[in-house]
Amino acid sequence: MSTKRPRQKTVMTLERECMVWNVKHPIGTQVEYHSVIGEPAHILTRTRTQAYVLSCHTAVLFVEGIAGCVALDACIPTKPTVERTNAEVSPEPGDTTQKEAK
Repeated sequence: MSTKRPRQKTVMTLERECMVWNVKHPIGTQVEYHSVIGEPAHILTRTRTQAYVLSCHTAVLFVEGIAGCVALDACIPTKPTVERTNAEVSPEPGDTTQKEAK
């Protein structure tokens, strides 16, 4: 029997997961929150914040009705994802690459 632990995700991987989530799922997205990841029991709720990396080890966000942040892996969107164009994604502070609309 193998007792190897799953490999921990790198900070870069976690940041990429958060970025992809935030582009596809705006604040207010309805999600199933599973307090035990992988178990069928869940509550329906909505996101209150964008996803971010907590202390370099877990991708998290806040949802309505739960005190504290929850793991992004514990949230499953229940509605179709939003496909945004580059023009609709908010630029980073100081980003001058976005062109003005005519």
